[in-house]
Amino acid sequence: EVVEALLERDPTSASVIGTLVFDQDDIESGLYPLHLASCFVVRDDERDATIIRHLLRLHPTAISEPATSRRVLPLHMAILAGASHTIVDLLWKAYPKGESIRDGDGRVPRD
Repeated sequence: EVVEALLERDPTSASVIGTLVFDQDDIESGLYPLHLASCFVVRDDERDATIIRHLLRLHPTAISEPATSRRVLPLHMAILAGASHTIVDLLWKAYPKGESIRDGDGRVPRD
């Protein structure tokens, strides 16, 4: 509920590009909130699905924009993170073509 309220208060926040720091040698930049949510909002519950839906509605082009040096789509990130079928299905339905787009390592999301 907090995420949804923040997005409703400032819809432009869905299009802010961010950085994810795993450690000093593994820094990924160029991530939209949809990319981040796709790897951290992964449970099979309605709250997580609602967050993904809000981000898709507020910044629909993020679904088709590869991010980081690894050139990953939100669909790639969700599958790599072990997201629930519900989350993966939401992302796939929003951009079906994404299942055939290769990331920077040459993999399609289902590889």
